[in-house]
Amino acid sequence: MSGKDSAKRVWVPQERWALTRRGRIELGAAAIFVLANALLPFIVTDLYPITSTGMFRDSPRRICSYRVFAPDGRELVPDDFSLQMNYQANPPHVGFGYEPPPTVGEVDEVKTEVQVADWVRVRLRRFPKLAYVDVVQTVIGRVDDSRVGVVQERRWRVNNSSIGPTTEPIR
Repeated sequence: MSGKDSAKRVWVPQERWALTRRGRIELGAAAIFVLANALLPFIVTDLYPITSTGMFRDSPRRICSYRVFAPDGRELVPDDFSLQMNYQANPPHVGFGYEPPPTVGEVDEVKTEVQVADWVRVRLRRFPKLAYVDVVQTVIGRVDDSRVGVVQERRWRVNNSSIGPTTEPIR
């Protein structure tokens, strides 16, 4: 091409992108995305990236930990009896991506001997070779103004039988 040919070319402006049908659709989708990210966290409890921190928001006073022992003294897995601790320092349904499994213990709630025994007895049916289990409930809470630790520890025997006593205190 010679210099004369390039001088004859006329630049014709094309239609502006934002004024085209495709441009309007793309801008509308981007605007909806931005608005959703700005407004949804105020409507729904917890959405990334704009989120409130839930950790320790509930400020628990007491938590129970459970240990389970077989008749021969072996420690069993508390999860097998749904005695695991589900507390993750987040209030329920805030910040969780899953529904935690059922458990006897809730934050700030100390179950009674009867409540724990009834709970364990139902799950003990899955273990016909165990005549009973010993359950240790450890309550963790405020010891004094500057310390948190074990406040109470109780131990019960839960029989694997629907006949006879359901629990016996172990001294």
